[in-house]
Amino acid sequence: MNEDKVLSHILSGDEAMGLLNDAMPTAARRIYRLMQSMHTLLEEVREHFPDAMFYSANGTVSLLLGSSHNKHDQPVREMLAVSATKLHNEGGDWLARRTVIAKT
Repeated sequence: MNEDKVLSHILSGDEAMGLLNDAMPTAARRIYRLMQSMHTLLEEVREHFPDAMFYSANGTVSLLLGSSHNKHDQPVREMLAVSATKLHNEGGDWLARRTVIAKT
């Protein structure tokens, strides 16, 4: 089901979770299991590197052994230990997008 069809269903009263459950009943459980595995992994990595974190940049999820940026807000790419090359992650904000029209 493409995005337009999903939105059509939602506008007619369905919910996204219900649509997913109808199509793939185990999807949510699998996502929760994956997230728990990532959480557990990060806890284990932090036993050795307490400042480790997951970081998402340019659609890639990476494991860093420390901060992504220094105190001067400059990138510290050397902290990157491993990237999930087969996982593309979109990011952003839930705020509505606005078009700004400059007055001339």
